This record gives sequence, C-alpha cells and structure tokens, in this order.
Amino acid sequence: MRQNKTHGFATLVMASLVISACASTSAPAQTAGPDTVTGLAFNSADGSLWKTDAAGLSRLATNGQAWEAVRTPATSGLTGLALNPDDPTMLYVSGPSVGVLKSVDGGQTWDTVNNGLPDKAEITALA
Repeated sequence: MRQNKTHGFATLVMASLVISACASTSAPAQTAGPDTVTGLAFNSADGSLWKTDAAGLSRLATNGQAWEAVRTPATSGLTGLALNPDDPTMLYVSGPSVGVLKSVDGGQTWDTVNNGLPDKAEITALA
C-alpha cells in the first residue's frame, strides 16, 4: 500500500497555521518591571551569579544574601548579559542606547564594542 506523503505535509502545514494563528492572538508582551531579571550568568570559576535588570548589573554577594551593584557606563535598564566561559573575567552587557559593553577585568572597567552594529541599535539579548 502506497502512503500519500503530500497529504501528511498538508496536514502539518495546516497544523502549524493553526498554532501560528493561536500564538498571534495571545495577550501582548508585558514590559520589564523593576524586579524583572533580563539576563543571568553563572561564573563556574568562582561560583558567582550575575544578573541584569532595570537597575543595571549586579553580582550576588559571596555570602549569597544580597545583590551588589556593579558599575557600568549604562546607569540602568540593561537587557542582556553574557560571560565568557573560557575567561570568566570577560563580561558583556547590552541595553537600549548603550549597544554592547565589554569588560575584561570582571566588571572593573568597560569598553563599547559596537563596531559593525547599526547606529543606535537596541541589543536586547546576548549569548
């Protein structure tokens, strides 16, 4: 008995259209509030945890009890965070109106690394 592969494909296409239609009618995305974590990274070298949020960049204190603010050129509203797993002192953060910032000394100093990006690019995620 010969199987009709075209019919299976049509069913798959119709199913994906239904899923797409359902997804497009969902509620609008919420904007990040003051307690919304927008980026999270773990430093396996020292066990530290880093986060970005509306307040900027923070690192979990060594006692694990409180978040310590880390100074960056961006004073608030960071949306992306990445830590180099081969060199955990190298951090990247991003956010509206700052593009991408890079630190090679664990967040002590920062450089803008926007070469090749469009002017005023809003980078919202890093990986």
